[in-house]
Amino acid sequence: FKPYFADFYAAISGSREQVDVEYQSELEKEGMAALLTHSIEKDRILQRTTVGPHRDDLLLLMDGLLLKKFASQGQLKSYLLALRLAQYEVLRQQIGQPPILLLDDIFDKLDENRVRQLMGLLIERDFGQVFVTDTQRSRIEAVVSSFADDYKIFEVENGVVRAV
Repeated sequence: FKPYFADFYAAISGSREQVDVEYQSELEKEGMAALLTHSIEKDRILQRTTVGPHRDDLLLLMDGLLLKKFASQGQLKSYLLALRLAQYEVLRQQIGQPPILLLDDIFDKLDENRVRQLMGLLIERDFGQVFVTDTQRSRIEAVVSSFADDYKIFEVENGVVRAV
């Protein structure tokens, strides 16, 4: 997962930052039985289990720092898109065919350069069928048409879908 994630982020951002994801678990330090034994009194008082895999976490890192502490909105959106694309690639390998990729409102919080890099990545690496939503038809059409001629635009108005 991590190599795909780093590769997709670099493609979207233009290799401006280094990204990483780290899985944190108390189970790495002690086994489940030991954790439960150490927390039994606290768990009885609180009437819930306070240790275990449900308490695991992901550290989202950019240039070695926590993402939530310093990333801009564009960096955050790029990071989340790269996570989604890495999930997509792992799923594609597991099922042996490309799943449908849905990307909602990609222009929100991304500058035009990152949007162009994302669309170029999607077309260049053959992600299969991709649905991209945007509130402005002309904006998405301008970006997509500069990369490929094999696309369709649909408008949804008052719950009615029509091909354009």
